[in-house]
Amino acid sequence: LHYPLRRQRQMCIRDRAQEERKEVYAEVKAMGFDTAIVRKIVKLRAMDPAERHEADIMLDLYRSAAGI
Repeated sequence: LHYPLRRQRQMCIRDRAQEERKEVYAEVKAMGFDTAIVRKIVKLRAMDPAERHEADIMLDLYRSAAGI
């Protein structure tokens, strides 16, 4: 069966990607950036522009309601 081999390859690729992400965020931190903010920016960039706009509107609404 080739399924176990495919799955093993997928897991290896996933592990490598995770290691690369760790390296990137270590570099970001070493340059003095806040990794939590960079993660949010990455998440926002990955969003569909319409979704991002809707999320911004909702966040503004909640901020207004909270008096922020």
